[in-house]
Amino acid sequence: MKIVNTYKEIISLLNEMNGVFDMSLWEAYASRISKDLPEKLKHDSRDYDFNGNILPVINLAMNECQKLKTANDSFVKATDQLNEKIKNMIGVELQVYIIFILVYATERVGQQN
Repeated sequence: MKIVNTYKEIISLLNEMNGVFDMSLWEAYASRISKDLPEKLKHDSRDYDFNGNILPVINLAMNECQKLKTANDSFVKATDQLNEKIKNMIGVELQVYIIFILVYATERVGQQN
């Protein structure tokens, strides 16, 4: 299991964007995590309205830094010693990546179930 926390990079990216989302800066950020990530995320979100469903989530992260910090704190707490806990519980080490990243929304914002 590999846990990747890009919180510091997110803060740096948001500071560089200076309150205005910049796709090219986001693509460079995502490419540093995985060269294929930007295209995969664009593909996954192709059926969503960028301005109506995705950009509001990104703007929230850009303008609500305390909420972003709270999300990161929760990520850190949830993943703390997670690999060891899983190995102790089921006896195997999972071959997965868990990443805290600023990505496109993959569910419709405000969608009712």
